Amino acid sequence: MNITISDILLAPWITGVITAAIRLKVFSVLSDREMTVEQLASRCEAAPGRLKPLLDACVSLGFLGFENDKYKNSHFSLVYFVEGQRFYVGDFLQLVNGESLQWFQLPDIIRGNEKINQELSYIRSDYRTFITAMNNIGNLGEAEALRDVLEKHAREIGEKACKYSKHAGRKTLKGDDIRLASKA
Repeated sequence: MNITISDILLAPWITGVITAAIRLKVFSVLSDREMTVEQLASRCEAAPGRLKPLLDACVSLGFLGFENDKYKNSHFSLVYFVEGQRFYVGDFLQLVNGESLQWFQLPDIIRGNEKINQELSYIRSDYRTFITAMNNIGNLGEAEALRDVLEKHAREIGEKACKYSKHAGRKTLKGDDIRLASKA
């Protein structure tokens, strides 16, 4: 497992920062533009002095860039955190964030001391949010599956090309070796 204790300890805070920025639509407002904190605050209906620490946290996590007093999305944020993008996971993050409040009750439930958390309207998910979130996660799975298939296919072609090259008595590959391997 490639996970450190720091990853575990910081995960709730990192998720909280991302989810807050998604709820404020920071990544979507920025999209492929650059904006000052004042411009972003105006578009996100936020107080500039309170938005700035969130933006700076996003910069330190690598989700935003900052240059010449302007913020911009990282490539990662453009792909995963901008509404309307194919691999948008904002719905899923908001769903998980809202559901995570229930997990805090787990020790009480196990002890038999159930408490009812007051539902907050802004975190309650509806079926549409859930379905959209699951669809977006499904799209991620498709992309990862496609990547895995392409990587495997490329490896197989490379291995076959090396065999053709060896069979021909060469120590280096030629384009013909790759063409032959890809047709085989």
